[in-house]
Amino acid sequence: MVLIFHHHIRFFIKKAHYEILSTVRIYRDILRHPTLLAHGTYQVLRDIFYELPRSFIYKKIHKDLETHLDESASQALTISELMTIPGNYIWFFIWKFFVNNVYLASIIWANVWDYFSGVISYAVAYMILTRGHGSAYSPRKALVDNLEVIKDCLPASFVLYVSEAPLIAGLIALGFSAGFAIAVNLVIAVIIFMGVAKYSATKQIEKRFN
Repeated sequence: MVLIFHHHIRFFIKKAHYEILSTVRIYRDILRHPTLLAHGTYQVLRDIFYELPRSFIYKKIHKDLETHLDESASQALTISELMTIPGNYIWFFIWKFFVNNVYLASIIWANVWDYFSGVISYAVAYMILTRGHGSAYSPRKALVDNLEVIKDCLPASFVLYVSEAPLIAGLIALGFSAGFAIAVNLVIAVIIFMGVAKYSATKQIEKRFN
């Protein structure tokens, strides 16, 4: 029994070490090549505004599974970001109505909704969009890749949430409206978060096929 317990502990430590190194490599690549953030955002926009309409027009175009999954990740990320934008403003006005504190409404509740709605909507959307591939890409594989992307995005989320409070508060203190402050913060957050998430998703999909 003790041996089994120690075996599980060693496995857990080894797995945790591997996952931490995997995430570190993602950010190492991004720090070495910051343009990966812009490139990831560009890929998402290309998949949504070019590849998706093109697939509706030319329905006979054959795409391999890797390409389909990569585009599905872009679609899930877009859905995720679309969920966070109205959510930020909805919770801002709700909180402002109850406590009449523009700083708390902008910084706390807008951020809380942004994180949870983004993570949940991405996970659900990706699981739905990648259905129907059988054993080639089972729901279990989709869930694992989902969790990998969420894990890789945690450091970026932490940095964004630590920095956006002073950013929003600073803009409001300078005389800008709370709505404008939230909008500026959203643009910065979308580019960084979407760039990291897209790069991570692409790397996970590449691992599946390499």
